[in-house]
Amino acid sequence: ATALGVVVTDVLPANTTLVPGSITAGGVENGGVITWDLGDEGRGAGSTLSFAVIPNASAGGFTQTLPTLTLEN
Repeated sequence: ATALGVVVTDVLPANTTLVPGSITAGGVENGGVITWDLGDEGRGAGSTLSFAVIPNASAGGFTQTLPTLTLEN
């Protein structure tokens, strides 16, 4: 069977900034919500949908100031 008019939405995580140009598969962002309008999807169809964000300072956690590259002989 075919799924008609498939729409997928995802809300940007709190305290993050969307990386410009990172939304894949024709998704659009409006008011912190990303929407992908996939149209009709046949049985077994699949799509990869993604976006990238940068955590704001208010997101908590820690700031990494040293590189993480390790060299071994």
